[in-house]
Amino acid sequence: MWPCGLQHRARAANNICFYGECSYYCSTEHALCGKPDQIEGSLAAFLPDLSLAKRKTWRNPWRRSYHKRKKAECVGGALGRGLWSPASPGSREGWFLPDLQQRTSRGSRPRQTVWEVDPDYCEEVKQTPPYDSSHRILDVMDMTIFDFLMGTSRAPGLPGNMDRHHYETFEKFGNETFIIHLDNGRG
Repeated sequence: MWPCGLQHRARAANNICFYGECSYYCSTEHALCGKPDQIEGSLAAFLPDLSLAKRKTWRNPWRRSYHKRKKAECVGGALGRGLWSPASPGSREGWFLPDLQQRTSRGSRPRQTVWEVDPDYCEEVKQTPPYDSSHRILDVMDMTIFDFLMGTSRAPGLPGNMDRHHYETFEKFGNETFIIHLDNGRG
């Protein structure tokens, strides 16, 4: 068994490939492959144990859907219209946007996220906690730019992490903390 739930398989080009077990793009179609058996990678982490420093998980307001049959699904909502709600007490989720119904009818073009079709979405995000009174929105923008630059520095045709759907913060510091960039794979 490979570590961390990784699966292994060899491709026809004699490259050794790995893919994870997760609820998003973890399949043989989205494998990481060596050339032929070496993969360049990095790890930069020294986080205290969760029992010492609890973290809160937050959904990125500009995330997209990962449904395998639907290219983009309407996620998010009208922030300034009372659709933000706290997660259940004791959960690791922070404030989140509930998923809404699609904005297009069945059989029409692919569904789009709210931020793709609503020109006022950014203004609504800026007026919603925790983005309204801290540097959080700037941190999310930095995270997005960092992910984009990681993608453009790779070989042509290889995407970086162009859609970070979650990030974390340390609970102890509330909204006046930095965000933690966690990436468990190809970013």
